[in-house]
Amino acid sequence: MSRQVLEGIRVLDFSNGAALPETLKMCGEFGADVIEVACSEYPEFLRRLGIDFDPNKSPAHNDAFRNRRCLGVNLTTPEGREIILELIKVSDIIAESYRPSVMVNWGLDYDSLKKVKPDMIYVSSHGWGYGGPYEGFQTYGPHAQHVTGLTWLWNHQDSPYPIGGNLIHPDNIASKMCFIALLAALDYRRRTGKGQLIDLSQIEVAAGLIGEVYLDVSMNQRLEPPMGNRSLYAAPHGCYKCKGLVNYEPGYPHMGGTDIRVPQEPTEDCWIAISVSSEEEWEGFCRAIGNPEWTTNQKFATLEQRLENVEELDRLIEEWTRQRDPFEAMEILQQAGVPAGVVECAEDQVNKDKQLKHRSFIIELDHPAAGRHLYLGEPIKLSRTPALPSRYAPLLGEHTDEILQEILGMSTQDIAQLRKEKVIE
Repeated sequence: MSRQVLEGIRVLDFSNGAALPETLKMCGEFGADVIEVACSEYPEFLRRLGIDFDPNKSPAHNDAFRNRRCLGVNLTTPEGREIILELIKVSDIIAESYRPSVMVNWGLDYDSLKKVKPDMIYVSSHGWGYGGPYEGFQTYGPHAQHVTGLTWLWNHQDSPYPIGGNLIHPDNIASKMCFIALLAALDYRRRTGKGQLIDLSQIEVAAGLIGEVYLDVSMNQRLEPPMGNRSLYAAPHGCYKCKGLVNYEPGYPHMGGTDIRVPQEPTEDCWIAISVSSEEEWEGFCRAIGNPEWTTNQKFATLEQRLENVEELDRLIEEWTRQRDPFEAMEILQQAGVPAGVVECAEDQVNKDKQLKHRSFIIELDHPAAGRHLYLGEPIKLSRTPALPSRYAPLLGEHTDEILQEILGMSTQDIAQLRKEKVIE
């Protein structure tokens, strides 16, 4: 069997929220031994979202914290911190996303731990990063999104409120950037024997997504207003209403007999996203919709002219899309080389998206506390070292005895005494 990419790498996981947990989930999928350090008295943020306040029944935690083992230990006790220090000596990566003061107070910050493990890779994923007046502020993805201007830019120009999009976008991007940084740090250690501190600021990750906007302001003193779904470089470019009814009736059959149940009422909400940025794509678009007479009008002859007449163009295109199912429209346009995609709801993704099904992206796992549910699979496909099958997120403290015996060589008597003293759980 092929060796896994991160086989032999051990990670101590002090992560919270979504960004860093997603990074470490990927580490576990590619062979690393990721150990979640947990405590029922101070549960990880997502565990607090559990159904019936059960820390093992949080849908968000059970998604983001897959492919790990869990060590239950009370870090407010000296004995608990001593256990962690012993584990650090035999680990490769320490990853945390607490406020900086938390790890300092526990003596588990980078400056303290590099004396214990000089070649360790220490990952800190904070909203604001180290340094600066906001360093100690607690934050989550939505905050970072607002501060960088993403929320404002994702709005519609005529909207009376600056609400914009509600995606937690920095989390998703920061998790992937952090994974790349970890691979680079591991390679650097392999070549030099030296460890590294990775200071990942979600604010700066989010700002990097819109670098051209910052440059436009600083160099040209120009700030374009929010454009909704439109673009300065493509026309048509937007979401267009299609024929159909989003059927939210409960009980859609899925693989293995599992149903997806969404209790909302049926609603008309079917859309397709279309983006045409070149003359070649425009010609393909015209052919795909049957070359109606209006496509030969001079006001749509070039990209510049289409941008000038974009409102009329959008209205004419929606006359075509409204007559078609969004999946039908997508296939017609894609076959003509036009970038187009269905704006999918959850039911579409589970039951109708042929691409996701072909790549086995929707998987099903049975969690001992939460039951059977659907999850997103690993999108990265490696031919010689494929990702391991996904494992359910561990119960709080599920592997405590196993980890202490296997890694630290503790006896059952020692473990029983630590549990009696409420150092471990």
